Amino acid sequence: MPLSDAQLSAVLEAKRILANVGLTTETNVDDRDFQEITRVLDGALPSLPAASGYPYFPPAARVFTAEEIRYGLDCINRQTYVHALVEHPAGAIVEYPETGAAKGVAVVHRFRIDPSRFSSPKESFQYSLGDSHGGEPNVHCGSLLFAVHGTPAYCSHEKWTCKGLKYCSASSLPPSPASPDLDSLAEAQKEIFFKTLALYCTLAEKGSPRSLCKGKLVLRVDEYGRSFIQCEHRKKEDKAHLILRTLDEFDIPYLRALLENDVLGIDKHEELARQFGYGPRVPCSFSATPSAQKELCPHWHRQSGKLARGVLERVKGNCPATFDIYTPYNLSDCPYVVVICRNPPLALGTSSH
Repeated sequence: MPLSDAQLSAVLEAKRILANVGLTTETNVDDRDFQEITRVLDGALPSLPAASGYPYFPPAARVFTAEEIRYGLDCINRQTYVHALVEHPAGAIVEYPETGAAKGVAVVHRFRIDPSRFSSPKESFQYSLGDSHGGEPNVHCGSLLFAVHGTPAYCSHEKWTCKGLKYCSASSLPPSPASPDLDSLAEAQKEIFFKTLALYCTLAEKGSPRSLCKGKLVLRVDEYGRSFIQCEHRKKEDKAHLILRTLDEFDIPYLRALLENDVLGIDKHEELARQFGYGPRVPCSFSATPSAQKELCPHWHRQSGKLARGVLERVKGNCPATFDIYTPYNLSDCPYVVVICRNPPLALGTSSH
């Protein structure tokens, strides 16, 4: 009989712990099955906290206090003032830095930098930066960038504007309830859900390279109660058709519902995932620059009852968001980069980038 979600999660966590110390729980496993599972999942799984470490969630911008303003800590130069500050630790990846909530309002982001492995914070931004103009060399950044000996750091100054973005068509899906904090068990269940969905989607999209057969994939159980997937045309005398046996880390009931197009079963699993803020029924935040050649979202979504990749759509209009980037010439003396974000970005429907 299939393992419960809790049992699957425990098995997955135990295997990960054993793998981390160089041990394995696999015995008598057909290497071809393992390689086939690896092939169909390669590149199909999203990055998950349970697998790759928890993502960085930037704090909200802190408004400068009256005392800080009195001492001029909000002043970049005689013409430029900022309204709020966000401090980011070394290694922080920020895709959508907070911008001003109204025209003219500026939020400053100060990024701690590792001088030995410098990468500009803007390389992680998902805004389509372009039309650089008005930058200056050898400038100061007010009280925000000082060298170790206490003098203002000399910086390069770049000015950028946002050219807009292409958004996934699934961005308009109904929002899910406020996502609860997931414990380790729920995170493992989330990983199992995405692995199962990725396996099904990849099989549906690519199938098996072993033949050009268009036979239906079916889920069956062997004499030992172990589930496996095979092409409906596979027989003892014709073994050229697809078979996948190593399914112990997948959600078998959900996989069966997908393969059999069991609407009620699919609804049960995907609606539960939606309640926790993930899965193919939650709004998608993926975006791409207008110049990107991508036409489809890398993630699968269920829209109008159909499971498919979202379509990337360009939002028309001129985005008013601007970005001023100050980078010290000597990062060893001043290991910070400052990014000043002004104006609310171009809205997508009623929400911003």
